[in-house]
Amino acid sequence: MKTKRTYKKSIKKFLKTLFRVSTTNINKLIMVEIFKTNVCDSEHARDLIEKLSERSREYKINFDLTDKDRILRVQSRTESINASAIIELLKQFGFEAEVLPD
Repeated sequence: MKTKRTYKKSIKKFLKTLFRVSTTNINKLIMVEIFKTNVCDSEHARDLIEKLSERSREYKINFDLTDKDRILRVQSRTESINASAIIELLKQFGFEAEVLPD
């Protein structure tokens, strides 16, 4: 069974070959997931950010409630983003979320 470290090394090697970029630049890659939500209130947004941060300290999380889609943006440098877990957490608090396509 491969470990996360082995997968990370494999991904780095693949990206380096594919894009001919240095390992330093690969380490700076950020995973981002963007969600459309129905969160309207900044207090609710703050509470949800706190709850999501409890699940993963590696996530950088913010809302853009001024956008018509009331965007939730989640970034991570070290781990993949579990979109279904994020959507489920929002549902537990009575909110809807869906991943916006690229």
